[in-house]
Amino acid sequence: MKLPSRQVAGRLIKRVRRKFARRGVILMYHRIAELNNDPWGLAVSPAHFAEQLEVLHASRSVMPLNQFAIDLGTTDTPRQPIVVTFDDGYGDNVDTAKPLLERYGIPAAIFLATGAIGSSREFWWDELERVLLDTRTLPDVLDLRGADWTYQRELDEPAHRDVTSARFRSWRAWETPPTARHSIYSDLWKRLYALPQDAKRALLDELLEWAELKPLMRSTYRPISVDEARQLSRTTLIECGAHTVTHPVLPDLSVQSQMEEIQRSKTFLETTVGRPVTCFAYPHGKYDSNTMSAVRDAGFTIACTTAERLVSDRSDRLALPRFQVLDWGGDEFQARLCAWRDEAQDG
Repeated sequence: MKLPSRQVAGRLIKRVRRKFARRGVILMYHRIAELNNDPWGLAVSPAHFAEQLEVLHASRSVMPLNQFAIDLGTTDTPRQPIVVTFDDGYGDNVDTAKPLLERYGIPAAIFLATGAIGSSREFWWDELERVLLDTRTLPDVLDLRGADWTYQRELDEPAHRDVTSARFRSWRAWETPPTARHSIYSDLWKRLYALPQDAKRALLDELLEWAELKPLMRSTYRPISVDEARQLSRTTLIECGAHTVTHPVLPDLSVQSQMEEIQRSKTFLETTVGRPVTCFAYPHGKYDSNTMSAVRDAGFTIACTTAERLVSDRSDRLALPRFQVLDWGGDEFQARLCAWRDEAQDG
């Protein structure tokens, strides 16, 4: 009998190890709500979320994030562990997600942008959506002028007048804009994304003035309140994590500014909820070596990205990947989970 060569045997051993390795799936949610417009696919309907939780409950492999990071790669973890996380800190995480998580006994980590807690204004991306995609009538010409830039666009007739109709609700920001309003939304989102917080607010104030609108807080878009953050911390199933203060693109900031954003969010949360806060999520999933150093120096032991990969025992605990969950029904969600888990066996 001819034995395999050492090289072939090594490959076979690696394949067996990969097949039986304990690799995990971290799920990333943002909102549990029904929305007229959802350009970035952030919302899962309450009905679909309940179906997804049924699938997770049946799997018997959902773990709290902190325990997952400690046990990953050991015999203490389930075969293919799953973790549930939420980003940003919307009020519907408390009103809608929390009761459903409790019904099914599913633990979750919720990463809070602390500057938004108790705010009287919506997140900047929601305010932009409200003006351009949720307002029936706008002026025909947009003319914005900053200190070193101008932006002028005409809103085509008649398309921009019916932009709030149901036929546009399925549009996503990574698709071709169907109207001038959608195109303007994409252009201004890219500009706002890169601006510091004060400049974001100044541009949004100018846009609101042009649209003859006042800042307001739509009930379905509000961030959580201070009292709700404390309420979350009293729930044994839910772990509060930090998500910076102003939700910036961290690598675009100076090292000092990154440290302030990261440390201030941790300090605020720990003071508010009365618990140590050890997990963090990078806004927009963006980070570099300076960012990771600042997160480590602030005392975080776990940090999550938005890279869509499985987690293994070799994963950096300060750069854990996650899969974004979209508004899928239970069958579709289960199929997605199976596909991700197959990567663990084929990987």
